[in-house]
Amino acid sequence: MKMMTRMKNNSAWTGMILLVLVAIPASVWAQESGIEWNDLTPKEKRVLAPAKDKWDGLPAAKRENLQKGARRWNALDKEKRQNFKSKFKDWQKKSPEDRKKIKNRFKEFQNLPAEDKKALRDSRKRFKQLSPEKQKKLRKRFKNMSPEERGNFRQRLKNRRDKSMKKSSEERQQLNNQKSRIDNAAKKKRTKIQENSDRRQQQRRDNNINQRTFKRSQRPTNTPNRSRTNNRRSNEKRSR
Repeated sequence: MKMMTRMKNNSAWTGMILLVLVAIPASVWAQESGIEWNDLTPKEKRVLAPAKDKWDGLPAAKRENLQKGARRWNALDKEKRQNFKSKFKDWQKKSPEDRKKIKNRFKEFQNLPAEDKKALRDSRKRFKQLSPEKQKKLRKRFKNMSPEERGNFRQRLKNRRDKSMKKSSEERQQLNNQKSRIDNAAKKKRTKIQENSDRRQQQRRDNNINQRTFKRSQRPTNTPNRSRTNNRRSNEKRSR
């Protein structure tokens, strides 16, 4: 029973592995140095069991990608695994033409600039935040559009996105300019405070010098010599 449950839980990932193996051209089935089967953990081996017999013939890069995929799968919780299996079943139901379109769109997305990727992710995030009814309504509306209407709709979204990005860029520039003005004003204020402090210190030093000079000038210059006076008095007494 446990074995059946385990096989059922790994069915989606197993199907994906088999698709990957079948998609590999025969010309690349060459022996390369890379991750050995025995290097895998027991959990990774369970997930990658369908690839065991062909593992030694896989390119090193493909082995590494499969190992990373197995690790990601083992790291998923029950809910995320269920979502993955549901999406994989939807993928299996699609026609070859639909799969090709999806792959092409994915390639186009990968070739987009980082800013466009972020904008599309943000749009998808906003779409996911809508209620199921609104999502369904938008999907139906887009599905009923003609190719020309879809093109115009995408262009409007692009123009709105560009406008939003331009506005964001201008706002960032304004904030940077405002910050620069504040920094310059604070720098000028600090400079002025330091100059005033230096001026006060110099004034105190000048005042001290002037006071000392004034005190010296007030001292008597012809002070009588006490020793001479005493000698004179002594001589006068002797003469008497």
